[in-house]
Amino acid sequence: MWADIRTVMWKEWKELLEQRWVFWGMFSQAGTFGVFLAIHQGIAFVHSPVSLSYWVWLPSIMVMTVIADAFAGERERHTLESLLATRLSSSAIVLGKLGTAVGYALAITATAVLVGVLVVNIQFYAGRPILVPPLFGLLGAGLSLLMAILVGSAGVLISMRATTVRQAQLTIAMIFVPLTIIPASILLELPGPLQTLLLGQPVHVPMTEILAIVGTIIGILIIADIVLLSIALRRFHRAEVTLES
Repeated sequence: MWADIRTVMWKEWKELLEQRWVFWGMFSQAGTFGVFLAIHQGIAFVHSPVSLSYWVWLPSIMVMTVIADAFAGERERHTLESLLATRLSSSAIVLGKLGTAVGYALAITATAVLVGVLVVNIQFYAGRPILVPPLFGLLGAGLSLLMAILVGSAGVLISMRATTVRQAQLTIAMIFVPLTIIPASILLELPGPLQTLLLGQPVHVPMTEILAIVGTIIGILIIADIVLLSIALRRFHRAEVTLES
């Protein structure tokens, strides 16, 4: 099973890295997230719990850019039948494609965070490095992983039924983009001082409250991930997917 998943992931990574836009996406997101936000927020980029929201938003967007191609892309390139004719198990195909999209999203998120931390250190270095608190790092990594799996699992389900990559991308965007734009729009409508408090300064919130809020979110995401991934694995049937292609 694991060998089959690695085989699918190797194939997906090879095809992904052959596309130039992948590297452009990595550099542009690292620049936007890591440089622009770090300059705008300053030390809050590293120390404020508000920054955890970006750790959720960025991998969600990055998964959307690649997961639509999972099956719809194979269908467009007329390679889906060849893939389904292999000895690879259905679960390995789904998990391998999902794993690649999630890995890509997490790699860009990690790069952007590291760039941001570097920018903050260049701006505010005062004798010792400014680092993300270990607990924030663990919570951020967990949220990034769970959100990437959630969006990726939904994307797999959509890509299975979509006839084209564009159709899959539009469907995924209609579902998830509002979830990322609405919170940002609400934030922009807040009074200036409150925006500064949330985005420009470290927010001093009791750690117990942070853990309670983030823990609840993580619990919800875990349940949602299990449900969506289970549905994706159950609904992937070689015969049906082939007929739809």
